[in-house]
Amino acid sequence: MTPTPSSAHGALRRLQNSAMHLPETLKKMFSGNPDVCLLLLMVLTWKITSIAVKPKAFILAVLLTAFLVAYAYRVLGRNRWLPRFGWVRPTRRFWLYAAVAGALAAFAVSAIARLFHVRLATYPRHTILMASTSAAMLEELFFRGYLFWLILEKLLLPLRFSTILARTVTVLVTACLFAFAHKYAGLSLYTTIGTGIAYGCMRLASRSTAATAVMHGVFNFVLALLAMR
Repeated sequence: MTPTPSSAHGALRRLQNSAMHLPETLKKMFSGNPDVCLLLLMVLTWKITSIAVKPKAFILAVLLTAFLVAYAYRVLGRNRWLPRFGWVRPTRRFWLYAAVAGALAAFAVSAIARLFHVRLATYPRHTILMASTSAAMLEELFFRGYLFWLILEKLLLPLRFSTILARTVTVLVTACLFAFAHKYAGLSLYTTIGTGIAYGCMRLASRSTAATAVMHGVFNFVLALLAMR
């Protein structure tokens, strides 16, 4: 069936109206569903950055990462799910504490690697960007966010574990799962368990998964710089 001029004109007008309302629709979506949008934006940024080898693709990855960081900060504590997973503003000065702890952990791992004569792996710039931002945020939201909440709040505390024991077990279990998920072996496995424990302690002290994401991101970035020396 051949479309008539009137039907084509009507379809064009509907398309134009949709385009005009697109910014408002996106604004409502991002403000109304911050938990879903944050997760999708993290995954999208992670996937694009992981393949951003060429200069133009890398610039796009940088811009998308900047938007992700800004949006992730804006939605801290929004709706009922993000606070359950710890995506809230940390207490006191834990933004700074998390950054310093991440840098110190990187220097510690670098020193351990030199002690055992293990050479740190080097990575291209797009991988460093990914590991320092979207990947760190995704991993922390899952391990120190969702799993932390599931193990501590839904499994151990309802079984009448003492608070200290429940927190200790949660930190250790999430650290081990975090390390095993990376499929490391040997020294890398043990240092990853160690950093996982450090992230868990930061999660407890700051009460914020966002703080552990900062610590994790700074750790990855500083360690990548140390590997280039």
